[in-house]
Amino acid sequence: MSTTGDLYRNRRIGLEVLKPPGWEFSSIADFAAVREQTLLLDEVRGEQFPEELHPLKDVTNLPVFLFENPRWRHGSFVPGIAMYDEPLDGAAPRHERRAHARMIAGLAQSYADCRVLEAPAYVELRGAKATWCRWSYLHEIASGQQAALDVQSLLVFRAPRVHTWYLIDRHPDHHVADATWRKVIDSIGYDGRQGDTSASS
Repeated sequence: MSTTGDLYRNRRIGLEVLKPPGWEFSSIADFAAVREQTLLLDEVRGEQFPEELHPLKDVTNLPVFLFENPRWRHGSFVPGIAMYDEPLDGAAPRHERRAHARMIAGLAQSYADCRVLEAPAYVELRGAKATWCRWSYLHEIASGQQAALDVQSLLVFRAPRVHTWYLIDRHPDHHVADATWRKVIDSIGYDGRQGDTSASS
């Protein structure tokens, strides 16, 4: 991993992205602590998973990096960009937009008021194809603090891995301009080593 100005590069997983000016790297440990306090619908109802096994609170599943905009920090909420690098369970899906829609439907089992705002669509990144979707949900933590969030998710299938990007803002009153988000997405670049995670960082 290296940074040059606002350009973040991760050679291990073969990607780079431009961090918006003024944004900061955030502590993954702090993120994990806040995530542990998140109230999830199926958890509250006692469905599906005991708390320690809920996939959305899996202590081994943490973002590779997390950028935040400290200007708009309010309690536990702050606009952010997170990217997860996870193993694929089998081959990459044949219908990637459908897979993206299924992911959001799964999240709706856990997140309150989860609604798709713009359906999954194909986008071209430098060196990779992706699907993009915009959705919202009500984020609540154990203290009772709530925030309606606007989320743009990107799925990049690079068998045997999948990268999930989350670009998170307030909903419906955004703190981050669409032009800023567009610049971030346009800056994402992948090298040609699809699925190769053996290179040193």
